[in-house]
Amino acid sequence: MEMEDKTFKVTVLGCRGSVPVSGKSSLLFGGATSSYRVDAGDEIIYLDAGSGIYTDRPEEGKRVSILLSHWHIDHLVGLGMFLQKNKLKADIYGPAENDEKAAALLRKLYSAPFWPVEMEALGATVHALPEEMDIGDVKVLSREGSHPNGCRIIRLEYMGRSLVNATDFEAEDGAEKRLIELAKGADLILYDGQFKDGEAEKFKGFGHSTPGKGLEIKNKSKAKRLVIVHHGADRSDEDLLAMERELREKDANCWFARQGEELTDASD
Repeated sequence: MEMEDKTFKVTVLGCRGSVPVSGKSSLLFGGATSSYRVDAGDEIIYLDAGSGIYTDRPEEGKRVSILLSHWHIDHLVGLGMFLQKNKLKADIYGPAENDEKAAALLRKLYSAPFWPVEMEALGATVHALPEEMDIGDVKVLSREGSHPNGCRIIRLEYMGRSLVNATDFEAEDGAEKRLIELAKGADLILYDGQFKDGEAEKFKGFGHSTPGKGLEIKNKSKAKRLVIVHHGADRSDEDLLAMERELREKDANCWFARQGEELTDASD
């Protein structure tokens, strides 16, 4: 009798914000933009499709789903080449009123003169991202966050384990309450900490947050782990290490994401 695959693995493919960066100052944390691969049993689910997704190679025969938190280019820039290179018939889900509107938004980017291969030729099927759905045995929940042009908070649940992606998130009252509710008891929160603690007021309305606010949300939601993502493009490894040390002095179950990092099991 074949054993059920209970794998729940998260791999950081890219965790930089706004634009990809390169050079000696970003070797530790990486320079690729947002993309996270989640292996949940037989399912491969990507959270966002920034430049980090390009280097990944999904195994043949497995279903591939790509969940887009929002439509900003840094979260989409790797999508076209990833689909072309792997010749995938992936399902793409993004925030929109219906499937056609979701497809139309991607079509704006993946068409002339911005891209030589049109969206229809890439072979993917585009869907609107609902507030609740199942991908195989994975339960997907999404709620509206707080970011210019909108952004979804996404929770994945599989075999009693859970992950919440709260990228491009500003902690205004309504959105913060929705995140705390969605993240209740989560094994892991990926949280936008682009700004330093103390910078939030200066950058109010930019749609990003701080490590300190992430820790506050972790504690209120009783989540187990907090991983800071969407590192500012101008943050060097030295800057990020200093910010991480400050956070870990408050809670050892918090750290900053590193490109290539594998969270072997989100419940470990």
